[in-house]
Amino acid sequence: MRCCSLKGNWNLVTNAVTQLKVVLATYFRPGVVAIHYADDMVLLSPSIGGLRRLLSICESYAVNHGLRYNVKKSEVMIFKSGAKSYDIILEVYLCGKPISRVSKFKYLGHWVTEDLKDDCDIDRERRSLTVR
Repeated sequence: MRCCSLKGNWNLVTNAVTQLKVVLATYFRPGVVAIHYADDMVLLSPSIGGLRRLLSICESYAVNHGLRYNVKKSEVMIFKSGAKSYDIILEVYLCGKPISRVSKFKYLGHWVTEDLKDDCDIDRERRSLTVR
């Protein structure tokens, strides 16, 4: 799950993100991870239920601190595990709206793909080196 662009006063956002790390840390279990940089956040969870719980914590924290998540910039991605695939994938909601599902997304300049391969990044770097 990628939640991007908390909107609000910059100082308030950076303080809130720092405090939110502490709040999320109380829920962390093995396999549940949150990656933060400035006002960008990536939530990783081994299950949809765990992801929904993390989103619930984030939503209530944002409401209590006068912030809001940009649902249009939020995405969810299900990682593939070898040949295993899922027939039914439940919707994930943020602020009552469904989050769009993607097969890859760009985070801090690097592509993250559902198959965990780095072909996109390698191709991008190869093209940029050819242009130079």
